[in-house]
Amino acid sequence: MPSKSVLYVTAALVLAALLINSVIRGHSPEGATEWLAPIGPAVSLAVVGLVIFDRWAWRQPGLRRLVGRPILRGTWFGEVASTWEDPETGKRIDPDPSVFLVIRQNFWSISARLLTNESRSKSIFAALRADEDGVCRLLYVYENHPNDDVKHRSQTHYGTAILSAPQNRQNGVVGGYFTGRKTTGDMRFQRHFPELVESYEAGVKLLP
Repeated sequence: MPSKSVLYVTAALVLAALLINSVIRGHSPEGATEWLAPIGPAVSLAVVGLVIFDRWAWRQPGLRRLVGRPILRGTWFGEVASTWEDPETGKRIDPDPSVFLVIRQNFWSISARLLTNESRSKSIFAALRADEDGVCRLLYVYENHPNDDVKHRSQTHYGTAILSAPQNRQNGVVGGYFTGRKTTGDMRFQRHFPELVESYEAGVKLLP
């Protein structure tokens, strides 16, 4: 079901198209036929406008100030530190210092993929949420798939991540996660690349 914002924008665009049609005609529509005639083109114009806004326009400086939504789109590089302890040694595993978080983002949708040298995960639900003070966070539920060579110690699992979503990307993206295996951890990403990679190996190629 379309969100209220989509319906509002669509209605505004349709009304704008009808108003422009009236201006071009030089008078308001007379009768049902003239009222209904521009609706088809108006709806088409609204759909095109929504697509342009969703995929591109909202990220432009002027509109971005109006919508107030952070832009996270791109590939983030950082580290993940797990609280998991090796049952044989009782020690925590070392943090993974080479992790990529790939965020694909339009105005009305967002997704995340985490790529490491041992596994890859993808979001099955993701959303930006604004707190009472307007500061946003990225929340997503993910499914993790380890590489075949580590499945003897790491199985497919599900988890949830909650990350900061700063207006200024220089602040980085930080947060934590917890999993169905009853483990938790910290995530920290400071470097950002505009490219959207699809594998860990492709992410490594972005690094100098």
